[in-house]
Amino acid sequence: YDIAEMSYTALQNDITVDGDLVDWSCSEYIAQTPFVPSGTQNAAADPVVFDEYAGGIWNGPDDHSIAVAFNWNSGSLFLGAKVIDDTHQLSGASGWNGDSMQVVFADDERTTVTHLYNYAWNAAAGDTVHHHEQGADGTEAVVTRYEDQGATTYEVRIPGTAWGLEENGVVAGLALGIGICINDGDTEAGQGGQKGWSGWGPYAAVYGKTASATGVVTLGEDAPATCVSSTTEGVTQ
Repeated sequence: YDIAEMSYTALQNDITVDGDLVDWSCSEYIAQTPFVPSGTQNAAADPVVFDEYAGGIWNGPDDHSIAVAFNWNSGSLFLGAKVIDDTHQLSGASGWNGDSMQVVFADDERTTVTHLYNYAWNAAAGDTVHHHEQGADGTEAVVTRYEDQGATTYEVRIPGTAWGLEENGVVAGLALGIGICINDGDTEAGQGGQKGWSGWGPYAAVYGKTASATGVVTLGEDAPATCVSSTTEGVTQ
């Protein structure tokens, strides 16, 4: 693997946060991005797309693989993710201990972590876990599990007001440090809880909260997009 380029230009697009990724079809996804394992940031280490943790075992892309994308409008930043995952497991209503997504925001210099949000599907309660660990509350999220397809989708809207911006203050050219860690837990014996992760800058969230491990998302200048795609039982193909 080659280390992923940690920069992304987000499209303008109005997203409906409903767990269906149909309106993300014209977005450029970041999929299975390689990173240096174990938080060593050691250039001599071989990059991976999944880091096993605490006895976790990764059995390949059907066990856990991801794709993420960003969109924006004048009021919000949107984050969408599709996770291929053969089994869904979450310990209690945790936002990180099992199948879940952690989102870290840093300033544009990537020197200070400013926000940390955790999201997960709590199957026992039948709802989405919103865990606002650091930063303003008020994000909107829907996590949907498609058990028959072995897939989970995440849609998140972060309003500009979470960064102290005025209403409609999200504008082209704004740059944000963002790190995504998507954790994996499995239902097999000994594989429950946080047993590894993939992501885009996952070490922004694990082994401490590290601003320099985020990538840079810049809001693009292009005119708003309209995404149209076919779906199969709600999951964009």
